[in-house]
Amino acid sequence: MSYAGTYFVTLPLFTAIARLFNDAELQLWEQFFRPEGADHYFQVLLTSTPWQQRMRKMYDRIVPDPRFTAYYGGANGHPWSKILLEIKDNV
Repeated sequence: MSYAGTYFVTLPLFTAIARLFNDAELQLWEQFFRPEGADHYFQVLLTSTPWQQRMRKMYDRIVPDPRFTAYYGGANGHPWSKILLEIKDNV
């Protein structure tokens, strides 16, 4: 993967950071959800998601990941929750 550079485009309610690598693109849509909707999703996901802090091997030690994660979908993931499906449909 070779580094292709970064550029920024800013339009009302939209910021894109694109072409970070030749085969990847990242887009950030600021204020995609209204603040009250975003706050609602945050509170529901914060309290209803089965967050886990996994362990990983780093050099010669086993250490906790620096974040909590929850895996959804796929063969070993949790089934999609109603709220995640709602967010997914909107995105």
